[in-house]
Amino acid sequence: MRRLYRALHRLALRGPLWTPLAMAAAAFLVGITLPLLWGGGVAVDGPWRSVALGLAAGMFAVGVSAWPARVRLHREEQRQRDLEELRRMPREQLAGLVAGAYRRAGYRVVETGRGVGAGIDVELFGRRGTSLVQCRHHRQATVDIGSVRELHMTMRSAGASRGVVVTTGGYTELAGSFARIHDITLVDGRTLLRMVRVAPPAPVHGRLESS
Repeated sequence: MRRLYRALHRLALRGPLWTPLAMAAAAFLVGITLPLLWGGGVAVDGPWRSVALGLAAGMFAVGVSAWPARVRLHREEQRQRDLEELRRMPREQLAGLVAGAYRRAGYRVVETGRGVGAGIDVELFGRRGTSLVQCRHHRQATVDIGSVRELHMTMRSAGASRGVVVTTGGYTELAGSFARIHDITLVDGRTLLRMVRVAPPAPVHGRLESS
């Protein structure tokens, strides 16, 4: 019986999102109909009823317990699909999404179109001065300290007080440490998704934006 429960739990996690709920509903029907079927249309007591109710209770428990995990798995799968779409976008289109997110947050935004190498994709103008935004748009899993250092050099030459690096991936620990020292905000893939979907980005103040 324990093997059966484990198999049902795996099915609930790997099937469509509605699988756990369907299992719980099926368990309810099993608990009602099996005793009637075995009793020839009349509810029966004894071992058969205990077996039917035990099977129904097990299926119901599996369905209910698997539902939160299945929802989390579904959200993670959707997040990965959305990230893959961002990675396939041309850099200019991604920069436009980022610019729109900061515009909704209340910044005055200028899209520079100079996002090549250590170039700048977006300039932000707010109460705390000018910030330069660079989109590191490639399939590399992590952005290293060299890329963040390049932005810092560009900030110094342009007289900008702050900087933002945006990527669809993540950052190395050294990149994060360097960014915190030099007022550079790092936006990783998951934070980027939240920015371009609904919520405005956090104020630019030199920290690692990740989840």
